Amino acid sequence: MTRLIRRPLVDALDAYGFRPVLILEGARGVGKTTAVRAQLVPRGYSYATLADAATLALAAQDVAGWVERLARPAVIDEAQLLPGLPLAVKEAADRAGPGVGIGQEAGLGVGAGPGAAAGAGPGVGIGQETGLGVGIGANQFVLTGSASIGRQGLGGADPLTRRAQRFTMLPLTVREMEGRERSLAEALFEAEPIAATSQNEPNDTELVALLARGGLPAYALAEPPLSPSQLSLAVRADTLGLLSETMLPGEALNSITARSILGEMARCPGGIVNLSKAGAALHLDQRTVARYLGLLERLFLVWWLPNLATEPGRQSAARSKVHPVDTSISVESLGRAGAAPAESPQVFGPLIESHVANQVRAAASWAAEPPDLFYWRQAGNRPAEVDLVLRDPRGRLVGIEVKNTTRVGPDDLRGLRSLARDRSIHRSFLVYRGTQTLQVDRSTWAVPLRAFVCGDWFAS
Repeated sequence: MTRLIRRPLVDALDAYGFRPVLILEGARGVGKTTAVRAQLVPRGYSYATLADAATLALAAQDVAGWVERLARPAVIDEAQLLPGLPLAVKEAADRAGPGVGIGQEAGLGVGAGPGAAAGAGPGVGIGQETGLGVGIGANQFVLTGSASIGRQGLGGADPLTRRAQRFTMLPLTVREMEGRERSLAEALFEAEPIAATSQNEPNDTELVALLARGGLPAYALAEPPLSPSQLSLAVRADTLGLLSETMLPGEALNSITARSILGEMARCPGGIVNLSKAGAALHLDQRTVARYLGLLERLFLVWWLPNLATEPGRQSAARSKVHPVDTSISVESLGRAGAAPAESPQVFGPLIESHVANQVRAAASWAAEPPDLFYWRQAGNRPAEVDLVLRDPRGRLVGIEVKNTTRVGPDDLRGLRSLARDRSIHRSFLVYRGTQTLQVDRSTWAVPLRAFVCGDWFAS
């Protein structure tokens, strides 16, 4: 029987029913096609995919005419494959005005099993009992893409600005796979943490296996589970497929160069980008490294954390932390380089940090008031640093520090203490490998890794 996973991000679409265009982006294989075909098509959306060569060829002959002929509301899948599409959608939505609402509801399930394909067969389930529905309202179009859509359509401007709401579907979180719908990002600001004992903290072997599976449905939900060698082969093959020359039309992309740069970043998850160092290691100039990092971001393979301590006008990729969108990418890349995560604290700690950052980032995407994400690092010879900082629309800050340790010592809290002295901070959390959830002071808690990503340490 197919395991069904409800994606809370789908609920978030309800709040934006007034937008004529919704854009659902995310890495290939993350579940976008499954979501729109299982959730939206039964509710009245027409569906067209530009991944079909015949459809793409037909649409490219007359983009505006093809868009105009689509039955509304319409889903256009893999929209990034047709560069002129965003402008045509903008013009069609402007001419049409508000659309009609469709009131049916359906539950959404995403699964993966042997031979499952997105949107078909055993990988998709629709369950009426869940009652999950999306309010359509004025929506005319839903565009999905495995690369960012329309951000350079009008002389570098986004033609869908003020007409579209963008959502990024991220790999499954532990909370989603366990059926917990509450946003961890919201709970970090509002819920009451409680002292508790975590009885099922993973040992090193179990944690490495968890990080290797990551959250992409084909890996995380495979039944029977993939062996380490099968998982490594699957991640490697899928990554090569993502770095094909057809993923970003109009961009010159060398798959070997792209994979080399991705590997360099993936083997240092959560590292601050040093273009000069990366270029020297790969025998590439800095501009090439910077351009390819931008392409990898557009393909949703990596993402950036800016430094909260840096003035907005001085932010750049070279001052940001870079995380893989899924820890499976890092584990496979480290394995190819002969590195065993559990045997090296310098590798294991950053991997755990990326795991936590990815869980929080995904939860933030469906929060009622999505927070902005940063890290924080002072200048100086021995700078204090906090791995992750959330800032909500009210300006409140939540600091999160991740440590690969089973005990909490004063030095582990150094970054959080420094951040609290530098900024007015709402709450702080130290995520560690122990078993006790402990209140350190009035607004600081030490929380076991397993309990943190599951969120079962909050009062109901």
